[in-house]
Amino acid sequence: VPYLVARALIPPINGVKSLSASNPVKQAVSMTTAVRQVPSEIDPQQWAFARHETFHVRDGWLYKGMDAIASDRLALYAKDAHHALGVGKNMLRAILYWVRATGLVQPVEGAGKVQPPLVLSPVGQLIHKHDPYFEDTATWWIAHIGLASNSTLGSFWYWAFNHFGVSEFAANELEDALGRFLRERESLRVMPSSLSKDAKVFLRSYLPNQAT
Repeated sequence: VPYLVARALIPPINGVKSLSASNPVKQAVSMTTAVRQVPSEIDPQQWAFARHETFHVRDGWLYKGMDAIASDRLALYAKDAHHALGVGKNMLRAILYWVRATGLVQPVEGAGKVQPPLVLSPVGQLIHKHDPYFEDTATWWIAHIGLASNSTLGSFWYWAFNHFGVSEFAANELEDALGRFLRERESLRVMPSSLSKDAKVFLRSYLPNQAT
């Protein structure tokens, strides 16, 4: 687990009174912390931004995405999948993004990059079995660890929790700092509008009312 993420998240997880040493959700914490490591050399060329259709994670979305995948590996690609989940088409794409970015769902090994069959990850399997509706706060922390340590799909979150290192900031400062970070590494070119979308969704993910 990235140092900043581990420092911020592991104490609350261990402090949740409803968890015990034998609790399956705590088992998932152990699995997540064991498999999520920061690469010694990051490669921003592999990063991606603004894949969430400007939607932050909504209540019930991770359950809906995981439950659909548990029943059918191609469920979220179906033409009428948005009807089955009771959401709009853009929201469906957002659900697909979030279940993958949080590490709860993963492509089948060896599958192609275009609409690969999806399965629940080992952590996702535990959550789907023992806390599918995310009723335990610790389950949200597990998803957050997965997101903040996923440099490829959760790039903005990965950067914010592992490289930004500022506790008080405005949305435009987030955008400007990440832009500089990418330019200094002669990284991929990202449209300012994409960074702006990520910054706004990032803030909405944690604040009841977006502050800029």
